[in-house]
Amino acid sequence: MKASALFSETRNEMLQDPEFAALYLEEYLAEDPESFNVALKHVADAYPGGLTALSHTAHLNREALYRSLRRGGNPNLKTLTKFLDVLGLRISVVPQAATAADSVGTEAQSVNPGEVYTDDHIGAAMV
Repeated sequence: MKASALFSETRNEMLQDPEFAALYLEEYLAEDPESFNVALKHVADAYPGGLTALSHTAHLNREALYRSLRRGGNPNLKTLTKFLDVLGLRISVVPQAATAADSVGTEAQSVNPGEVYTDDHIGAAMV
């Protein structure tokens, strides 16, 4: 058996764990967003029954899902949400980690509901 086949099998076994799959996808998204679809395809291939079973469970067209997951594909939010839901995952939005260079000369501001902010705070009054 080729080493690449062993790698694919090992990757597929590991990607069946939702926590590992989430970390795998996060890393691809952070490091190589252009290849994120490739990572999604890897996760789909690891799903028991592969892409066909996943598309059936998610109520997605298999051919359309396959096109969405290829390099250069562009899955829409609804497709991505259904895809991730089957895997026990979800989309999350978090603040970017601030670097030391980003924080020089700036201070964090928080917004409290119901508080009136003046020009001194954020440049316009808000209620």
